[in-house]
Amino acid sequence: MKAAIRGFVMLVHDTAALLRVREIRTLAVGTLILLLWQYFGYPFTYSEMIADKTGEWRYDMIAPNLYWTATNVILLLLLPLALETSQGKGSLRSFGLGIGDWRLGCAAAVGGYVIMVPFIALAASRPDFRATYPLNQNSLLSHELFCVYEASYLLFFVGWEFFFRGYWLFTLEPALGMAAVAVQTVPFALMHVGKPFPEAIGSVFAGLFLGMLALRTRSIWYGVFLHAAVAGTMDIIVYLQRGIGK
Repeated sequence: MKAAIRGFVMLVHDTAALLRVREIRTLAVGTLILLLWQYFGYPFTYSEMIADKTGEWRYDMIAPNLYWTATNVILLLLLPLALETSQGKGSLRSFGLGIGDWRLGCAAAVGGYVIMVPFIALAASRPDFRATYPLNQNSLLSHELFCVYEASYLLFFVGWEFFFRGYWLFTLEPALGMAAVAVQTVPFALMHVGKPFPEAIGSVFAGLFLGMLALRTRSIWYGVFLHAAVAGTMDIIVYLQRGIGK
């Protein structure tokens, strides 16, 4: 019995010791943040817990997604950035928030977007994509709702890209090197579960490409542009196909 207790105590001790390793702590804290975001930061949280307390207002129809963007920026960008910088672990530039190699970044982002345009157009012709995008189809009820929704959606990608390609990638890189690109791709791809199957599969390759882009340019901004441009183009195509207010 004593041996079992000692073994259990050592197990707890060794597990706690793992959290003193920065890379493991980053993965643990990041996973916790993602779980908190999924349970308390998603549109359904707003609809179930907040909407009846706010009453009707100008952007009530797209409010769940405005809330989603707000919690994205708070939990995926501001919180991990505050945790890291408060410990003196790095500057904003060290997390990919600088301009970096702008020549490579601009060429890769624009080139990647041009390559993606035919695939976006093809996807927009599929019923499953048209039923999915925009993620809040109430945004199609008016021009104003659509513009506000898209502005919020584009901001969403700043938090999204920072978390995976800034926080996780650049924190893991010193220990894992290029393997950090693959590590951050796994949760990134899993976050696409529930999306149309071609998009979920494509997210694996997108995660690798966006990770390499951030690593080579030392900046997340080119990935933000590319990811937001692809997503925004999909929404605009559906907007044009279906028409506002129809």
